[in-house]
Amino acid sequence: GDTMLLAYNQNRGQFASNDDFNGSRCSGLDFSSSYEGTHYLLIQNYDMNQNTVTTYTIAVTESR
Repeated sequence: GDTMLLAYNQNRGQFASNDDFNGSRCSGLDFSSSYEGTHYLLIQNYDMNQNTVTTYTIAVTESR
């Protein structure tokens, strides 16, 4: 499906989002955080009129 990915900091302030990653309909983010702590990711179907149940996979990599 066509996903939207949003990233939030510990204060729930949005700091990144993506709709179409690398020319695909899938979303993706590549970012470096300026703080240690909790980050939140929200994945949603871009077409909010679609009433489908979808399974999403998230891969998170920590680099130092």
